Amino acid sequence: VSTQSTGAKKIIMNFAASIKDEVFSEYEALRSEGKNRYVIIRLDENIKKFIVEKVSADSDLSSFLSNFPDNEGRLAFYRHELTHEDGRKKDKMVLFSWVPEDAESNIKRVFFNARGALKRQFSTLGVEINASDKAELSEDSFRQQFQLVFRIPE
Repeated sequence: VSTQSTGAKKIIMNFAASIKDEVFSEYEALRSEGKNRYVIIRLDENIKKFIVEKVSADSDLSSFLSNFPDNEGRLAFYRHELTHEDGRKKDKMVLFSWVPEDAESNIKRVFFNARGALKRQFSTLGVEINASDKAELSEDSFRQQFQLVFRIPE
């Protein structure tokens, strides 16, 4: 059994403890302060904890989507600005998940469990977008999935 698989099994068994406090505090800051646009989290080197990898105020969607490596999973909170037909602007919190198709099954389970735990923890998450193929890391794909959830006309 690889170290990665062993670490993944430990996280699955004790998931609540596997998310560092900084992840929760960065999410709350993102949601309430509004100065940043996204927070990206990843598994640490020992595959034991989810940690904050990057916090950014960059509002460019393509810049956000370029942060996901080909061979490693990531989770992200993204504050997406939505403009209503009447011109009002509102932010929607997105939980974005990137788990490559060829990731180990234990790692896929870890990220699946992480998404569930984060959705339960943060009731203000309005949208969940999952990607497993590089083609899904495009602005068009992101916007299409967002539009499906909110039934926004194109």
